[in-house]
Amino acid sequence: MNPFGQELRKILTQCKTSGVVSYAGRSAYIQLDPDLRARLEFVSLNIAGQYNALKLTILNRTEGAVDVNILRFGAPLATDWNLIPPRTS
Repeated sequence: MNPFGQELRKILTQCKTSGVVSYAGRSAYIQLDPDLRARLEFVSLNIAGQYNALKLTILNRTEGAVDVNILRFGAPLATDWNLIPPRTS
């Protein structure tokens, strides 16, 4: 397993996941029910090669992506809101 998969495993062992978890590259797939899966993957937002966010995608087996959320690292932990860079997108 690559370092991304190891970090995702650390994250998911602390969560209450009820479904089967499988790992592929930078992604982890969690079975929510027979037709729904959650894909959790590291993504790079600003600088190539620096993975500074997790992208959570809910997938339907027949219709594709149902919902997408991006969780950026660092912003919720900032103590001074003036230090958080403004959103560019």
